Amino acid sequence: MDPSHITPHPEGWSPPLQLTITEDSTADGTTVVHLAGEIDLDEGAALEDVLTRALEARPSRLVVDMSGVGYCDSAGLNALLKTRTAAAAAGVDLVVAGVGERIGRLLWATGTTDVFTITETVEAALAHGQEE
Repeated sequence: MDPSHITPHPEGWSPPLQLTITEDSTADGTTVVHLAGEIDLDEGAALEDVLTRALEARPSRLVVDMSGVGYCDSAGLNALLKTRTAAAAAGVDLVVAGVGERIGRLLWATGTTDVFTITETVEAALAHGQEE
């Protein structure tokens, strides 16, 4: 076989987008963690560390903004599930916001859509619970 005909990646392939994580706090004590890029095995541990540190600050609410996430595998889902457990133990309201079609499919396929409080936007997550 002529090695010149072997391509290292299929046509249209692009390398994964590195996950970027930023945090904001609101006046009411809510922490918003904004995610952008892809969450895979390499990024899952970093995400878990950031979410754990955010919970240690005991915010009134922790919002995880997934609107910039194009891909999430089981490592990302595991980080979210561990965060959910820790948030419940700490009495912190956890809201996952901006779940697009791909992430929504992951949550649906794994049966976790009912496990998380999910909102379409960060704004809706910030308003969640205030209408009660």
